[in-house]
Amino acid sequence: MNCKMKTLQARAKRIGTGAGFLLALLPAIVVAQDVTHPPSSSDRSYAAKLGGTEAANTIGAILRAAWKPGRLGLAGSSGNPAFQSWLLMTRWAQLLSREESHELARFMQHGLLVDDRESEKTIRFLPPGYHIPPDAIQVGFDDALKIVSSPAFDMQMGSYFLPPGFHRRQGTLAARVSPEFAAAMMTDEKFLRVFFGNISDDDFTPAVLDALSRIYSARPEKWSEYQSLAIALALVFDQRLPDFWPHHQVAQDLVPRALPDILEAFDFWVTAQESRATLNDIRKLEPDALKFIVDAPVEFSELTWAQQNVRFPRTDWERAFSSIAYTHDRIAAQQYDWQGSRYLLDEIQTRGGICVDQAYFAMLSGKARGLPTLYFAGQGSDGGHAWFGYLRGEGRWDLDCGRYENQNYAVGEALDPQSWRYISDHELENLARSFRRSDAYVASSNDVFMAEMFESHGAIDSAAAALESAIATSPKNPDAWQARAEFLARHDMPMDIRVAHHEAALKQFPNDNDLRVHQQRALASLASSSGDAAKAEQLQKAIIRQNSQSRSDISVQAAAESIRKRLTEDDVKSALKELRNVLSRLGKTAGGNIFYEIVKPTVWYLRENGEPDLALRVIGDSRRAIDPDSGGILDVDFSKLEADDPSARR
Repeated sequence: MNCKMKTLQARAKRIGTGAGFLLALLPAIVVAQDVTHPPSSSDRSYAAKLGGTEAANTIGAILRAAWKPGRLGLAGSSGNPAFQSWLLMTRWAQLLSREESHELARFMQHGLLVDDRESEKTIRFLPPGYHIPPDAIQVGFDDALKIVSSPAFDMQMGSYFLPPGFHRRQGTLAARVSPEFAAAMMTDEKFLRVFFGNISDDDFTPAVLDALSRIYSARPEKWSEYQSLAIALALVFDQRLPDFWPHHQVAQDLVPRALPDILEAFDFWVTAQESRATLNDIRKLEPDALKFIVDAPVEFSELTWAQQNVRFPRTDWERAFSSIAYTHDRIAAQQYDWQGSRYLLDEIQTRGGICVDQAYFAMLSGKARGLPTLYFAGQGSDGGHAWFGYLRGEGRWDLDCGRYENQNYAVGEALDPQSWRYISDHELENLARSFRRSDAYVASSNDVFMAEMFESHGAIDSAAAALESAIATSPKNPDAWQARAEFLARHDMPMDIRVAHHEAALKQFPNDNDLRVHQQRALASLASSSGDAAKAEQLQKAIIRQNSQSRSDISVQAAAESIRKRLTEDDVKSALKELRNVLSRLGKTAGGNIFYEIVKPTVWYLRENGEPDLALRVIGDSRRAIDPDSGGILDVDFSKLEADDPSARR
């Protein structure tokens, strides 16, 4: 027996893989011997022939045996380019080996919440586009699997989440794609890097793979050039969009909504690029930017009209907002919803509109011209406002187009089309930071995946080491901190270890409001669960105090959680005391947030619990503290709430 064969057998025993099986891998000799060298074309081809499960198990076992951790500022095995190449192949093989029913359950967990406010816990679902409460409890995987396996699922919930025309199948995800596509992508490292650099836990993988396989098979001549476009389309149209898109102030039957067939959408954008109708070369944009272009679920005629009629330079696209005449008479008449026939771009241009219409026009016409755009809405001192943001240049987002300076709009919220969840302008700026494309961040993310592999094979200590490596390699990677926090909770690690983790994370993000508050909330939750109510309340008050100036939205949200908890416990007296404190401190700057997040829910609670006079007193005190402009949106909503108008409950 030659030396190579002996080495193969010895390595097979060390990693727990049958030697007889590894002998069959002789053509892929590098797989069994050295993952510090990149896979050859024959290695990739052989892995493709093995198929998803066998390739994932075989290469994954060797990667787990070869992996070494990194240390502060220095990546371990996960930073080695050759190791990364093998890892990408493993990720692709593992993805194809997943059970479709399990992927549906995992996806639906995001929309299934446990409601424990009643005597018996119930499960409710939250359709796309609705805020998930910070204190929400996600349904466990096993319960989610039972729910999606029910015959009633498609009628009750599937129609809210799954894309039109999608039909569930049994078996692995490999059955979703053509064998040719599965094999070709195993050998295409460029695709694998971009794909795994953009797909997230929020994506519905069966629909994503189905879309990509269709595009690859139907448009082979365009595939290589427009891979990022295909990925962006697949990640956006893998699930239903919110039923109120684009916003709440237009009747849905007036919006020219149309969920395009994935091939028709691909062809439209390829044609737009090749006819030079776009201001960006979309072939050069990554999916994380392209998703804010292709998320235009309207009739193609709308996009074509914009390409032909809306002409502003890329560096000055904010003019599209002000190009729509503001109709002050609608505000005077308190007509906040669209009054025209259809909600078409040319009609908006002709009739004019208010801020929601200006923002929609600028946002949609920008997408048509190949500009990544977002529609933002936010609450100021006197109620709501809408504006838009767009990618002005490489990595340079302008998120304040049409955002007025005469009110305190602490935060703007937009819908992330990849998940149809809300994303703030602050979060978008964080995601756009260049460090996410750094070698250290990539290595850290790879360590997180290695941790998942270790854990799935019962190697808990190795999983813990991989997560520690992920944080050490890139301490600014919030995903690594979150992954370790979930790991510690999942394995019921001692409280002092979990607290120390969040305290270390808190020190890592001192100037990032959202990330800092996330850690403070986690610490408050741990304190509460361990019976230290005083510590939990102290952390909650710190959140309110530290954000009252620059991020009043966070302060109001924290106060709203505290007041909601007190009302749930029937402690009305302390709840109203906290409401008065919030009004005194933030009433002049965060009036809109306070009204919609605290005043309205509190008034509803009081009325439903037999305290109508107290409810009216809360309305009066709140109105005086906030002092809305006469005739403005907030003033009108105060009046509706005072009159107990049913529309005030929307």
